[in-house]
Amino acid sequence: MLATWNAHNISIFCDVCIKDVEAGHRPGTHFDKEGYENIRANFKAETEHDYERKQLKNKWDALKNEWKLWKELVGKETGLGTCKIAKKGISPEMEEKLDRMFSNTVAIGEHVWAPSSGVLPSETREESKGQIDLDDEEESETMQDLRQATRKGKKKRAANQGELQKKVDKKGK
Repeated sequence: MLATWNAHNISIFCDVCIKDVEAGHRPGTHFDKEGYENIRANFKAETEHDYERKQLKNKWDALKNEWKLWKELVGKETGLGTCKIAKKGISPEMEEKLDRMFSNTVAIGEHVWAPSSGVLPSETREESKGQIDLDDEEESETMQDLRQATRKGKKKRAANQGELQKKVDKKGK
C-alpha cells in the first residue's frame, strides 16, 4: 500500500513519535523495535492507516531532513530568520514537535563534523592541545612517528607532482 501523507496525518505521526521518544524508545537516532511497533499501532488507531515499518521510517527520515534544513536556514546569518520563509516554512507548532522528535540526535550548523573531513574543528584542536601526557614515552614516540610519516608522505607527493610537471613541460616544448 502506498503511504499518503497530509498535514493532519503528519501531525498525528509526530505526536505518536514524540510519545515514544519520551518513553525512551529512541536510544539513538531511530526507534528500537518496540518503538516502531508502538508507533505503527498508535498511528493505525488514530488514522486507520496501517503503514509498514519501512514507510514510517521513511517519513521519520524525511521529516528529520526537512527539520535540519529548516534549522540551518533559520539559524544562519542569512537574515532570513522568521520573515518571508516562515509563511511557507514550518509552522511554530510543527517546529516545536520536530524539535521534540529530533533534538539531541542531530548535529546542525557549526556543530557538524565528520571524521572524513580530516581536520578537527578549531574548538576541538584548541581543547586538545596539551592533553597528551608527555611523561608517557610510548605515546610521545607514537605521536612523533605519526608526524614524521605525515611529513614523508607530503614530501613524496610533492616530489611526484614535481616529476609529473617536468614531464608535462617536456611534452609542451
